[in-house]
Amino acid sequence: MRKRKLASSAGVRALARKSAMLAGLSATASLVLAVSVSAPSRADETPASAAATAHGGPSYSGEAPQAAAAAAHPDYVRTSQYVAVRDGAKLAIDILHPAQNGVMIAGRLPVVLIATPYQRAMVVGGRLMTQAEMNKTYAALLKAGYVVAALDIRGRGASFGDQLAPGHVAADDTNRLDLYDVIEWLAVQPWSSGAIGMSGCSYVGNTVHWAASAMPPHLKAIAPCAAPIDSYASVMRPGGVNQTGFLAQWDSLMRQQLSVGVPVDDDRDGAVLKSVVDHRVQWLAAHPYDLIKAREAQPFRDSKTPEATTAYEWNYAPNYAITNMPVLQFGGWRDLFPQDTLRWRETLAAEGLPLRLVIGPWWHCQWYDADPQTAAEHIRWYDRYLKGIDNGVDRQPSIRYYVMGAPAGHEWREASQWPIPGIAKADFYLGGGRSGSAASVNDGSLARRAAEQGGADAYKVDYGVTTTGLSTRWNIPRGAPPQLDTAAIDAKSLTYTSAPFTEGAEFTGFPVLSLWMASSVPNPDFYFYLSVVDPDGKTTLMTDGQLRAANRTVRRPPWPDVDHVPWQGAFAGDNAPLTPGQPAKIDLALYPVSFYVKPGQRVRLTINDFDKGNFDTPVEASPPTITILRD
Repeated sequence: MRKRKLASSAGVRALARKSAMLAGLSATASLVLAVSVSAPSRADETPASAAATAHGGPSYSGEAPQAAAAAAHPDYVRTSQYVAVRDGAKLAIDILHPAQNGVMIAGRLPVVLIATPYQRAMVVGGRLMTQAEMNKTYAALLKAGYVVAALDIRGRGASFGDQLAPGHVAADDTNRLDLYDVIEWLAVQPWSSGAIGMSGCSYVGNTVHWAASAMPPHLKAIAPCAAPIDSYASVMRPGGVNQTGFLAQWDSLMRQQLSVGVPVDDDRDGAVLKSVVDHRVQWLAAHPYDLIKAREAQPFRDSKTPEATTAYEWNYAPNYAITNMPVLQFGGWRDLFPQDTLRWRETLAAEGLPLRLVIGPWWHCQWYDADPQTAAEHIRWYDRYLKGIDNGVDRQPSIRYYVMGAPAGHEWREASQWPIPGIAKADFYLGGGRSGSAASVNDGSLARRAAEQGGADAYKVDYGVTTTGLSTRWNIPRGAPPQLDTAAIDAKSLTYTSAPFTEGAEFTGFPVLSLWMASSVPNPDFYFYLSVVDPDGKTTLMTDGQLRAANRTVRRPPWPDVDHVPWQGAFAGDNAPLTPGQPAKIDLALYPVSFYVKPGQRVRLTINDFDKGNFDTPVEASPPTITILRD
């Protein structure tokens, strides 16, 4: 029997780099962590010079518009109008202009554009809320002398045009050219300096990518945050497993947006908005699109979707590689897309572009409200590249990252490149000896050396295992304290726990798992969780990963491979079901992370084969058995 090694790419600076171990020795199964030991029509358009209004229009939500008043804001003045793009479609846009005591500031100012499918403005409790009220960073940009423009993308909000819905993310030429035209329109307005930036997170970050790949001449700097460059692997089928829980919630959210919008200033009775929404509902009824069924029908990256594209075409890296402007990124270790954030950085770094990355302990898009430095980072970036102020942002270390669990005052670190220079690989091996720390199926150990004698751990799949209630990257905590203790999952899983650490260690990078396993069925799913265990037994989830066994084939990634970690291509030709009962090897990079283990704490790897309500692992009449091989 082959021994298996669990490999994690966290690095301890005091350790020698073990590249052969990271590659995965054929004899053993391991976890490799990168660790550092640390001390404590145009006729319908409103002219750009139109007088500002102190109130917003109504919102339409199906039958009739409802009146909605917007409060007067001393820091900005809002106007709203249609902008016609090259094919004649009219897109709704808000212009938030800096003001002092409610009086618009004169002169030509730089502009930051937000292009969104989630409404450029909203009516909440009968009151209109602008992007400046929904996002502290945009409010700060107004105070710093930037015009903030918010656009309903084609087929959303009050904008005309058709777009597949609700969950279809269309990075096609129509959307790119829409954004090109809007940016160039903004550049020639009498209140604009001609220097345009963009900002946004998630889907709104994707629209930044679309615009940048169209290369409008006046787009000078961008700040796309937590936007996937590879939607198939990042959110649709991570590890080849269909992600159903989060996608169902997102699909529902997108559908709620279809009959909601805020009229532009000239549409005072909401009649235009009503006609736009009525047309949209009718058009979508004639072009039905079911996101969940579409993903179920697309098991592989090169499977055709109902719209006759493949997920391989959703890899935007080749288009983003031509981005010819400075890029500020924010991300979170607990976000949906930390791997895409880093990989897009790698793609752009290879082009020699000015870059800045801030990655913290946050869930999806939380940095706008959670970190007071977020607004400051955006202002410094735009000051440098939209206003031309030499503030030194281009000469400071280009990466600022947060080490979760680090001693107070030492959580934030800086670096000039990724992977972080000076780290080394630390290998941990799965063992059969009891750790004495986990009430799990096996309570296995995690050691720095492979055991002299191997073994195997059999696990009968428990269909009651679920991460629902746990604050994973898929179950985002909203308004409640995060729940990170994995004890309930550990109790129904295989666990492998290290001995208590005798000195502190920082783990930063992509943990890499390399193991041999066997299964009684040809295509089981594997779920992995990496946690820190306190001396009192409390666990804190740090990162995770998942893999459908038949999707295990490793390919060279379509971006600069600076991390040298496994990447599953997930093409139909890669599909390799297991032979029941026969050993097979899995190499998998978990989501990247940075965390600190204090003296007395332990590291734990948890393995199971089901996540009820979140992923679509098939339920067999008789639960299968998987076996983790340690010899």
